[in-house]
Amino acid sequence: MARKQLMRNAMYSVHKLYKRENNLSFNTRADYERLTKTFIKTLHSGGYPISDIRHLKPKSISFLINAWQQDGLGPGALRNRMSVLRHVCREIGKESFVEKNNKSYRLPKREYTPKSSKAIFSLPINHIRDQCLQLSISLQQEFGLRREECLKFIPSYAIKDGYIELKASWTKGGISRKIPITTESQKALLQNLQSLIPRGSSLIPDGVSYFKHLNTYKQTIRSLGFKSLHGLRHAYAQKRYATLVLELTGDSGWCCPFQGGPKRSQMSKQQRLVDYHARKLVSLELGHSRVGITTIYLG
Repeated sequence: MARKQLMRNAMYSVHKLYKRENNLSFNTRADYERLTKTFIKTLHSGGYPISDIRHLKPKSISFLINAWQQDGLGPGALRNRMSVLRHVCREIGKESFVEKNNKSYRLPKREYTPKSSKAIFSLPINHIRDQCLQLSISLQQEFGLRREECLKFIPSYAIKDGYIELKASWTKGGISRKIPITTESQKALLQNLQSLIPRGSSLIPDGVSYFKHLNTYKQTIRSLGFKSLHGLRHAYAQKRYATLVLELTGDSGWCCPFQGGPKRSQMSKQQRLVDYHARKLVSLELGHSRVGITTIYLG
């Protein structure tokens, strides 16, 4: 079989793999498929012309990992590729072909060294004419949701007693999560959602595809002067951290470093313990599994 046909077959096998994938969000699935197709190209250029992603073998996997390291990819990019590679191997029944721990491959550690806060505390939401988008962006502001999560939000499913629950199919990484309802403004927003959105409906208008509504979302935030509203997650994290520290200490508490609070090196042993627990909770509410990533949001 000609090399070009082998490549086409391999690419199609990747497409089929993700087409039946229901546990990943739309954006994550698209990112994973794109990266997996780069795996195919790397393998073919390196002398491993597989015709199907299911034909991955230990040697081809080792070649991939070595190629990434030789290309000088950063720690974050390497770990992202390893995560996708593990997902692929899990889906094709070859999970044992990849070590569970990145230490086995001597990958460099990821470092989080943000220089300044990216938080967005002020947003002219009332200027948004589209009601569904106004509600979605309000969810981002009040609960720190990601873009896809706020667009696919189904009020009749997600709003529970004392918390909201996000479906795995809405989230990055395909992991469901719960976020507590702790403020009056959150309660008011959820009541508004329940009164405006019919049972079973999401915040994507009927008859409109997710992709088309996503484009409308992008155009809307650009009209407000923003390239992204990810800063709303940063603002949520910073406010939530201060609240949690106050609850954990029972006294005046403190803010995160980005808001003028103490750095970890300046804290007492007891303060560091409180800081860790607060960061852990913030991390989970944002949909992350690592406490270290909160440095991006909190400093």
